[in-house]
Parts: sequence; C-alpha cells; structure tokens
Amino acid sequence: MPRDDFQHRAPENVPGKYYVSDQCMDCDLCRETAPTVFARHAPGGYSYVRKQPETAKEESLVRECVEGCCVSTIHGDGDTFDWQAIPADTPYYLTPEGRAAHERFLDFKNGSCCKRRPNFLVRFFQRIFRNDRNA
Repeated sequence: MPRDDFQHRAPENVPGKYYVSDQCMDCDLCRETAPTVFARHAPGGYSYVRKQPETAKEESLVRECVEGCCVSTIHGDGDTFDWQAIPADTPYYLTPEGRAAHERFLDFKNGSCCKRRPNFLVRFFQRIFRNDRNA
C-alpha cells in the first residue's frame, strides 16, 4: 500500500524522499527528534516534512523518526513517486465531515461535554460499584 500512503500524504510535505501521511496523531516525536525537518500544522493537528534532510546527521535523525513513529505514518519512499502526477488528498479537517467534527468540538471547548448530561458520571460510577459488589 505504499501508493495509498503516498496519495494520503499531508499536502504541506515538500517533495522528496520523506513524507508524512494523513494518519499522523501529532505525538511530537518527529518534531522533537528532527526539528529542522519536521513542522506542525496547527489547524490540522499533524506533522509534515517542511524540508528534506540535507546532511548525514539530518538523514540519520529522519531515519530514526521513520523507525520510531508509533503509527508508521512517516515514509521514506517518496522519491519513487511523481509528486505532480499524484496529488495529495484533501486533509480531513478541510472536508465537510472534518469541519462538522471541529464545530462539535468547539461547542464543548469552553466546558465539559458531560455538562449536558450531569447525571451520566454518577450513574456510570454507581453501575461500576454495584457490579463490583455483585462479583
């Protein structure tokens, strides 16, 4: 599935060998390990390759990121694809579904989502403790 990963890359990646696909969970590992190569796209909440590694040290750090990525979203096969012929997909946060999810999140940003159902946690914990006593 390398071509699928390539097509689902973050559109901010600069063309070259390395790229980040859209499955990035924004763990910050790559940006901490190789800050000159990776950057964070704040609105989308993911990392991307801002520049390809130029030195042996940068290359080594990026390979470390590829190996250490917990969701395997950093890839090193970008030089085998035509960046112009295979456009990147629209990021999720720009799709209608992504925008709707973001709007729902903003509704709860200034307060807990449980405020609309204040008894939920009380009932939840009562159920847990009741089941513990019955076990």
